[in-house]
Amino acid sequence: MRFLFLFLLSLLPLYSQIFSVAIDNDYVFHSDDHYTGGMQVGWMSDTYDYNISNWYVSSMSNMASLLKIADFDGKHQNASINLQEIIITPKNLAAHKPLYNDVPYVGILAANFSLFLWETSMFEEYKFSIGAVGSHSGGQQLQDAAHKIVGNSGANGWDNQIGDRVLLQAGYIKGIRQFEKSFTDGMGFEWFNNYFLDIGNIYTGAGFGSTVRYGYNMPKNFTQTGSLLNSSQNDQLNLDTYDKNWGWSLNAGVAVDGVGYSYLYDEAKRRGYEFDRLRIIPRGQLGIDFYTRDLRLSVELFPFGPTKSSFESNSFGRIALTWQMN
Repeated sequence: MRFLFLFLLSLLPLYSQIFSVAIDNDYVFHSDDHYTGGMQVGWMSDTYDYNISNWYVSSMSNMASLLKIADFDGKHQNASINLQEIIITPKNLAAHKPLYNDVPYVGILAANFSLFLWETSMFEEYKFSIGAVGSHSGGQQLQDAAHKIVGNSGANGWDNQIGDRVLLQAGYIKGIRQFEKSFTDGMGFEWFNNYFLDIGNIYTGAGFGSTVRYGYNMPKNFTQTGSLLNSSQNDQLNLDTYDKNWGWSLNAGVAVDGVGYSYLYDEAKRRGYEFDRLRIIPRGQLGIDFYTRDLRLSVELFPFGPTKSSFESNSFGRIALTWQMN
């Protein structure tokens, strides 16, 4: 984990524009199981200009051109790197033995490399992810550290986490600013739609979502519910045009995920675990954002799951801070 983090730092150009950090936890929904928490640390490049050298963005663009998967005509280009940790646990953290009627312990560490092509009313994201599942992910260490900070006992069953696997994923997201309306005194309303696809050896699925937001002096960035892995940085696009002293927005969205393959479920079943497999997963998103010229603070809730038990287990909250360098 430490080597991967240092490797990612070595890739960042010195004139990087945006840094971000996000912390997830399900404590707000009074649970500590299934998706119990995680963390994301990200970087977003400047908007690419062919007259300015930016080897990372140009390399991602050249790869997409070589694979013939993208249309660059008339579109702005940005690229991002995001380091993401996901922690999944059963409900009873005191048990030392496997709990075969619940989910197993799982830690997932992923480095997400994304290319964004965008216009004022639309963006596309092409993403490739590599990482680790299992003991090398650092999930146990991160959860133990978080529990120590808040004074809770550590989880006792990490020795039973599912087997190690190298993570390889590819993803695509397209988002559209479907409607926008400006009012007097800087108020505005926007409606976004999006769809997404993930293919890989850990998770394969697809879905769609819709989001609305209302606020004051909002930047012309994007907001959307994202895929199930939920690590997109599209909300950081076009932030450099924001020059207001402050602003805010309220966001609300829904999404539906169709799950085709889950390594978590298949490996757990092979080991004798029995729990419900969710094929169709509805999700919600409620949030508030505060903007200054260089900083953005987001507080979001993600209600998650089709039944009462899955809702309590999978729903989580997120606090995110984005810092824009000038």
